[in-house]
Amino acid sequence: VAYLVAARDLADDPVAAARLDLRRGKMLQRAANHAAAIAVLEPLVAIFDAAGDEVAAGTAAGALGFSRSQVGGVQEVRALVESRWQALKDRPGADEAVVALGGALLQSESGYDRREYAEAILKVALRRNDDRLVAQGLRGMCFYYSGAGMPLITRLLEQEALRRDMDNPFMRMLNLSNAAASWVPDDLARAATFSWEAMGLVEQQRLNNNPEFSVSNHVAILLVRGEWDAAAHATLDRRGFERPVEGTVLDFVDTAIALARGRTPAARGWVP
Repeated sequence: VAYLVAARDLADDPVAAARLDLRRGKMLQRAANHAAAIAVLEPLVAIFDAAGDEVAAGTAAGALGFSRSQVGGVQEVRALVESRWQALKDRPGADEAVVALGGALLQSESGYDRREYAEAILKVALRRNDDRLVAQGLRGMCFYYSGAGMPLITRLLEQEALRRDMDNPFMRMLNLSNAAASWVPDDLARAATFSWEAMGLVEQQRLNNNPEFSVSNHVAILLVRGEWDAAAHATLDRRGFERPVEGTVLDFVDTAIALARGRTPAARGWVP
């Protein structure tokens, strides 16, 4: 990120500077720093539109939509990216925009509606022979098959996604968290194993303090396993939490444990 900032400062053309900022925003996403990514990406769509570069504008819109979805702005995503998706999804040479827009839409839809976006990403991945993109497309297909009530297929795809995306700690953590959730309630021991590995990556890589989906998944799994003390302890650390839905999960666990033990639930400031 620092090198990209230095390069941007040397650029004497606003479009060239915007392209460097697009790369910087994506790098911040890889570090799970979505608030910073949004600040970098937000001006870029208008810059690329003004330059007449629809593909770059679509890529920037998709990247911005993904980060907004990660901090609670799911409702905004469709308005930001839907029209650009329709315009670019079948256009030759628009692969980068298709991946970015499809990735954002995967975060904004229910399970049944995600297949179109996942398949589009997989087509790009196979053309490029890109394992990282294959893993992203497989994650999208996991959403679809999970929503369709097909856990065996979901788990097979998750296993393949984990195998193909080993070098990006954030995405591996995401895969592990999804895999953990998919085994609840059928195999809680396996769910806990995946979840603990995901949390290990959180600590090892210091990924945006605590990426909240991993934490909330982990806490819920501990609760279902009956590890109440560990679950209650894990709800206390809320650094980096920006999505009310995840905070509500932690409040639910706090409340459930407190009531079961005959105590008054603590007020955490989240409104279910």
